[in-house]
Amino acid sequence: LLDGANRISPLVRRLKELGYTHAAITDHGVMYGAIDFYNECEKNGILKEIKRRETYMPPSVKRKIKSQEAQRRARRTKRRRY
Repeated sequence: LLDGANRISPLVRRLKELGYTHAAITDHGVMYGAIDFYNECEKNGILKEIKRRETYMPPSVKRKIKSQEAQRRARRTKRRRY
């Protein structure tokens, strides 16, 4: 489950000691620590917390997205001709 070894509470306290006002957390596919990270940042006065997630998509979804993008490009190209 865990990709990194950081613990949220000690990490955020250390960021505060170093004077950081912004901090980020990222995860692969899920955000198990997002709520704890947000609460800990709020408690320690970190003004801006950034949460990001890497998402995995099956090939069928990727094909659908590519198809939709191609259709949008075609519509834009068609509109420019007139």
